[in-house]
Amino acid sequence: MTAITSTHITSNPEDFIKSVQGALRTTSLKVAAAFGKNHRDVLRKIDKLDCSEKFTSAHFCAHEEVIQAGAVKRRSKVVEMDKDGFMFLVMGFTGQKAAQIKEAYINAFNWMAEKLARTVTPDERAGLRAAVTMLTTKRGLMHSAAYSLVHHRFNVEHIDELTPEQLPEAVEYIHRMTLEGEYLGKQALPAPTVESIDYPITRPWNEWQEHHLVGMDAMYYSDIRRLIKQLLEAARTGATLQVGSVAGIQEELKALTHLCQTRGIQKRKAEEKLAHIQNFVGSLAKTTGCLQSTLAR
Repeated sequence: MTAITSTHITSNPEDFIKSVQGALRTTSLKVAAAFGKNHRDVLRKIDKLDCSEKFTSAHFCAHEEVIQAGAVKRRSKVVEMDKDGFMFLVMGFTGQKAAQIKEAYINAFNWMAEKLARTVTPDERAGLRAAVTMLTTKRGLMHSAAYSLVHHRFNVEHIDELTPEQLPEAVEYIHRMTLEGEYLGKQALPAPTVESIDYPITRPWNEWQEHHLVGMDAMYYSDIRRLIKQLLEAARTGATLQVGSVAGIQEELKALTHLCQTRGIQKRKAEEKLAHIQNFVGSLAKTTGCLQSTLAR
């Protein structure tokens, strides 16, 4: 694979860095594309990183998504990472070209951080929320539909992404919608986002292994984690939830419950064995003391 130019990263930082609930992230796919590496090799490099489990869980997060692999599409593990995780990963990428890419990538992280710092605060968005509430009350709209008007008008996915310059324009826009109600009927409202929740059984509960449920691998295997991420994103964007099967979630919960119970039983057995050994040692010490007293007499 051919590495992209550092100029492309500098000119298009948002193609490589995204904000996830206020935290800046890139992915193993983006890193592979930037450095001209095979995605599987980047994943292998991440798996072999000589860092602590605490560092790994804090700075890396794996999930599964459909990617384009040549002429076909397939499901693949993809790892998200923050700036610290990225820097730890690419320390081993050497050469002048790699150095230029690393510098451009770090600058992209910094540029995005500055952009986030310029966004408005929740208190500053209070006026917009009040305007949206007035619109929904007066015109009988759902909040999600009202916010979709703002998203569509300013080309953002969430009002968090509005700049300080856009905020007063958004408030004025919603006030105009409220006062000029006939305008709402003349324009087509953007269709609300629909988030599909569908987790059919991929493996029965008794085939789940411990590393599927806990540790870094769980980020890749766990449907529960993916479900929580979906729910958090839906809460953030106001997306409509369409629920299909959750049988896979139920099986994973069974497996997780069984693991907790098994560990609890093992702990109790270990405690019983320890108590037995302590009693035995105590009895042995008492017997030894009596024997020493007898010999002394």
